[in-house]
Amino acid sequence: MFIKPFTTPFDANQLIALNRRVKSSHKFKPRILKDYNLSMAGLYGEKEVYYLLKQLPQGQYYILYNIRIKDTTGFFQIDYILLSVKFILIIEVKNYVGKVYFNKFNQLQLIKTENQEEVLQNPINQVERQQLLLQNWLFEHHYSNIPIYSYVVFSSPTTLIKTDSPDPNIYNKIISGSNLVPKIFELSNSSTKRILKSSDVKLLATLLKDSHTPYEIDIEKKYHVQYNDLMKGIHCPVCSAIPMQKDGKKWICKNCHYVGENNYLQSLNDYYYLVSKEITNQRARDFLNIRSEHTMFYLLKKADYQAIGKNKGRKYVIQIK
Repeated sequence: MFIKPFTTPFDANQLIALNRRVKSSHKFKPRILKDYNLSMAGLYGEKEVYYLLKQLPQGQYYILYNIRIKDTTGFFQIDYILLSVKFILIIEVKNYVGKVYFNKFNQLQLIKTENQEEVLQNPINQVERQQLLLQNWLFEHHYSNIPIYSYVVFSSPTTLIKTDSPDPNIYNKIISGSNLVPKIFELSNSSTKRILKSSDVKLLATLLKDSHTPYEIDIEKKYHVQYNDLMKGIHCPVCSAIPMQKDGKKWICKNCHYVGENNYLQSLNDYYYLVSKEITNQRARDFLNIRSEHTMFYLLKKADYQAIGKNKGRKYVIQIK
């Protein structure tokens, strides 16, 4: 059972909106594009694992996706946490295309081509740190003696893994996506002692969910992007071209010829992720490139956002739609 199912995280939505709204001439656009591509690749791998975990029998496991928890040192984030009456499992997902190589210095090298490779953080160290931090957090919340297992799951079936490292954990900690569900069954069958009651597992899952704090990127600090750097107008949901043109009650993309009716809502979502969770009529007109105050009033009313204040000082609380 998914207590917190797969959804696109807040920071990933920020990068999606930022990538389409920042012009190619911006000096931080290459970094934005790189971070966007990394985020989308990671998201794709996490979604693949989500489909695998949905194969598990209902009622035996409580699963949470993308949990970010505050502790005494800051925050730690885990891709998936699986809870059962016998154990807890941490899953760190990696979606690498090509060859990955653990060298004799215990570094992870991603080999893209014969002449291009990249040294990455060792995911085994990463998942073991997550295990330690979760163990400490559980102890602080009066959950002790619960066996915790952790694995790095390579979601792509085409990833080739090689190693010259003397670390035996490479063989014990890394599994392919296709072996994830069998590994969970193996852990369940080999663990005979019930540590928690089913009701306690559900309570713990709820506690973890309630303790989650989404990560929000400080756009201005990290990428030096200010409001005036963002392209204004309603974006096309198909090709991301900006702006779409209004024709009666419809919006038309001049680039791919897509036609839609309520596309302004998705662009207001961009404002939510990049600027603020509240918006005025004047700022909405500027962001969406709509001249008429009355048209904007109608659209905001149609969106059914909560309105705060009156007249010129009225603000609308954006809800993701």
